[in-house]
Amino acid sequence: MYLETVFPDTKIQDVLKWSGEQLLTQWATKFLASHGSSRKVDSLTADLKDGEALAAILRALSQAPSDASAGAIAEAANKMDGGAIASAKGIEQGVQWQMYVLLATLFLKASTQVW
Repeated sequence: MYLETVFPDTKIQDVLKWSGEQLLTQWATKFLASHGSSRKVDSLTADLKDGEALAAILRALSQAPSDASAGAIAEAANKMDGGAIASAKGIEQGVQWQMYVLLATLFLKASTQVW
């Protein structure tokens, strides 16, 4: 199971009790660390709206944005999903539901790849 791979030191029963936001922020931090980044994601809005963490996750998933701008991240994420999952304005403003959907989509993409 993917969650057991991501959180090997945490009982799966405990992970399943986390809120969706907690699961995604914990996953993002672990995913970034496993790809050489020291960035931490504690908030879906404050820690993601500068674009650096999102760009690093997209690069690790071979969906490299041209830079860490909100427009480049939205374009790369939308190409990956084949639809509109994020807007540049939503990323820049840290719109929570957009960050949630974007990070959830990245989580699902990562779960289908070898981690």
